[in-house]
Amino acid sequence: MGGMLLLLVGDVHGCLDELQQLLQEVGYQQGSDSLVLVGDLVNKGPNSKLHAQRRPVGAKYHWVGAMEPADVQFLASMPFSLEVQGYDILVVHAGLVPGVPLQQQDLASLIKMRELLQAADGSWQGLEKGQEGSRAWAGMWQGPQHVFFGHDAKRRLQQCPYATGLDTGCVYGGHLTACILPPLSDLQTQKPGLGPPAPPNSGSSSSSSSSSSSTSTSRGVGL
Repeated sequence: MGGMLLLLVGDVHGCLDELQQLLQEVGYQQGSDSLVLVGDLVNKGPNSKLHAQRRPVGAKYHWVGAMEPADVQFLASMPFSLEVQGYDILVVHAGLVPGVPLQQQDLASLIKMRELLQAADGSWQGLEKGQEGSRAWAGMWQGPQHVFFGHDAKRRLQQCPYATGLDTGCVYGGHLTACILPPLSDLQTQKPGLGPPAPPNSGSSSSSSSSSSSTSTSRGVGL
């Protein structure tokens, strides 16, 4: 299969060794393939190489104030959502509220929500933590774009008709998961909207010229 691959990787959380292993297993070619991380690149994980930008400057959150202007500018330039041209997909870190246009989504939902709670008028409210009557947002999302997201490690790999959750808890002893989308030239015969990837196999990878696939690597630590 020729052309550029698109790799969408779940929450890394400082697990650089697993990320490097994952990229090697799928044959990622820097400069020709595209790599998209759904968020949470650092924090919690063991690898100091990924934590180099987080200097030990005191209590939790105080490190933000000690960042260099270039670091702040870089973080400020990162989008809260990413639309990938040609694939009809959307990437966010946490979630989206159904029925709300992307431009009107609450930023807190994009980076924190895991659950939805329906109000009396039928509208949905995004929640960071579950409450009585709430449910996972991904199963309620009806498109039209297929959404790839992270942030919800407890549910691990989520495969819904219009949403795929890629946070499979690598930092907690689970897996680091990637969804591999084929080159655009191989998508020309597909219907609009991508279905969910095949379930990942630990330490192995697969690819397809007509659909998405997934792969994962795991840490040698139990939950």
